Amino acid sequence: MCMGRIFTNRVEVAALIEGFEGYLARDRSHGTVQKYLGVLRPFGRAFPGQRIHQISAADIDSYLNEWAREFEREYGRRPKPVTVRNQVSALKAFYTYLDRFDYLIDARGRTVRNPMLKVDLPARACKPINWLKPAEDAALLACAGSESEKIVVWLLRHTGIRVSEARSLRIGDFDLQPGHERLYIRESKTPSGVRVIPIAPELVPRVQQWLDYLRRNKLYHPEAPFLSTKNGTAMQPTYVWRLVKRMAERAQVQIVPCTCNSKRSGVHSQTCRRSTSGENRSEVTPHTLRRTFASSLYNNDLPLDRISRLLGHSSTRVTEEAYAALAPEKLEEEFRNVLRRRAA
Repeated sequence: MCMGRIFTNRVEVAALIEGFEGYLARDRSHGTVQKYLGVLRPFGRAFPGQRIHQISAADIDSYLNEWAREFEREYGRRPKPVTVRNQVSALKAFYTYLDRFDYLIDARGRTVRNPMLKVDLPARACKPINWLKPAEDAALLACAGSESEKIVVWLLRHTGIRVSEARSLRIGDFDLQPGHERLYIRESKTPSGVRVIPIAPELVPRVQQWLDYLRRNKLYHPEAPFLSTKNGTAMQPTYVWRLVKRMAERAQVQIVPCTCNSKRSGVHSQTCRRSTSGENRSEVTPHTLRRTFASSLYNNDLPLDRISRLLGHSSTRVTEEAYAALAPEKLEEEFRNVLRRRAA
């Protein structure tokens, strides 16, 4: 029996979670790592002093049931299926890591079966792809806003990049040579995410206006963040999220109604649909803009494999299932074209 296997049996759950954090950080975005830790740290606290091999599938199931009850006590409702799914997914990923690196062993050095194999992952809810219809798209882009609000909305809408990619952009990643304007994505969550994106003509003047704004505020430098705050730091993902929500509300696009009749701006009850940071003003998110980018290209006949490359996907399957929605008008047009050809 090797010393490594004896040692791993003595490591508590909290320490293993720290190791998993380092493992994730090597190839996952900061946001993804924090989401996993938000699930795993409470899990570790629920089993103080216990070794990982002592936690059974029944223990994990009981923990999830108690977590759901605590959620209901705090928020006045049962957690949504997607929230439960996120809990189970994080635990499954953690135990897959433990299994892969031989941490699942008992006091005698024998391999213990992964208990998460017995815990079912809730089915993913089938929801329509949330993308902006042409009128909503036009209203959002035409909406007045601050320089920061406008560049965030226009950049995400016309490039389809992820928030993590947007905040890692440097000013030097933009090539504005006339006729060859392009954007270099040098940091992404996957190898296929490292790519070059042509800049749409309508986006070019917005980028130039933003760069002028950065110059006026002495924030311009090739290595400086493109989405810069007044302090010269990169905008945080939550800040980008709030800017998009504010603009969408102002544009009257997919507004989330207040259900608690709050009279104070940004302050809502925990059961109110606007309760998330007091800023959940619209159903529109940064990812809605990414989907709108993809669906707009799809409905204008750009091949799916090209759209997939622009989005930084490793395969067209993800693009087709979660991003590229065919507009009803486009579907009807293609349907009638088939009928006309058949009649001819």
